Amino acid sequence: ANIDAAYLPEYAARAVAEQALMMWTALLRNLTLQKKSFETFFRDGLTGREIRNRRITVIGVGRIGGEVVDIANGLQMNILGVDIKPRSEMKKKYGLKYVSLKEGLKNADIAICALPLTGATCGMLGYKVLKAMPKGSIFINVGRGEISPSQDLLRLLNDGILGGIGLDVYAFEKELASVLRDGHNISTLRGEARKSVSAVLKLKNDHRVILTPHNAFNTEESVERKSLRTAENLASYLKTGKFLTPVRA
Repeated sequence: ANIDAAYLPEYAARAVAEQALMMWTALLRNLTLQKKSFETFFRDGLTGREIRNRRITVIGVGRIGGEVVDIANGLQMNILGVDIKPRSEMKKKYGLKYVSLKEGLKNADIAICALPLTGATCGMLGYKVLKAMPKGSIFINVGRGEISPSQDLLRLLNDGILGGIGLDVYAFEKELASVLRDGHNISTLRGEARKSVSAVLKLKNDHRVILTPHNAFNTEESVERKSLRTAENLASYLKTGKFLTPVRA
């Protein structure tokens, strides 16, 4: 039997892009250390970096990546884009230069992953690829966790290649939540899940790392847009028997 179904058009791209902004700003300014140092009011080791003129590479210039470009442009950053399908409107509106992944990473003080998960992107931003980034650079992933394995990110941090990491997405997220939220012992996990979760737990304790619980979408505005578009779809179906944004068979 055919089942009618609808999908929600994009509603959270700006929210996710602003989460990336929050992360790279906090990492550039050593926010975790600043908060800790308030207890003693010492400022040694707190010198940060400014955003203007900093080089940022957006990997995946879709809806979320496009919003990141818009934000970075407003902050007067030097922006590069990486995408298999360069968008002409991004070039026209922002003067965005598209480059290869290798060139984009080599010239990035900050790299933002806003890619979807596909067979081609799974594991794409691993150790061998990201080690091309300048020493002390920042990597942010608001796309999908499977694209940048946490074990590789931990190694890049420990090797001094990355100077900051911001993550809102994780591989084996269900297993990670079972440890953090439900109190399960990590010893109950097996194989790659255990390795991945173990690496995230180590990253969690490093002041150069900001981890958030897959919450980038969660703003008042995006939740309102989501609710409104859901209601519009239901109203259309009840009135006409068709969704505004149906899932195609």
